[in-house]
Amino acid sequence: MTHWDILSTQDAELNNKIQAWRNHINDSKLLDRKYKELIMVSNACILRFAEGVRSHAKFATDHGATKEEILAAIEQSFFMGGIPAFREGMLVFYELFGAEIDSHSNPKK
Repeated sequence: MTHWDILSTQDAELNNKIQAWRNHINDSKLLDRKYKELIMVSNACILRFAEGVRSHAKFATDHGATKEEILAAIEQSFFMGGIPAFREGMLVFYELFGAEIDSHSNPKK
């Protein structure tokens, strides 16, 4: 259950107003949805909001973003959020892509 689901059961009127506002922004054609989601990934890193990084990375991939583009969005967070933002994003990145990363790593023996 998401926070939006909870709100819809507790204050449907407010939820509907927020949803309309979100739809207005998300349905704008000025930026492709993939890029909007990549921006949200970077923003969530800056806020150190792991669940936001996770969910918007998924939305970004659902809209055509690659693993490399998600990494680039996380790397971009370094400029405004510093190492804590970057670290938060990289931990989620590993959570999402760790199996692939591990299968391509070449540990020194």
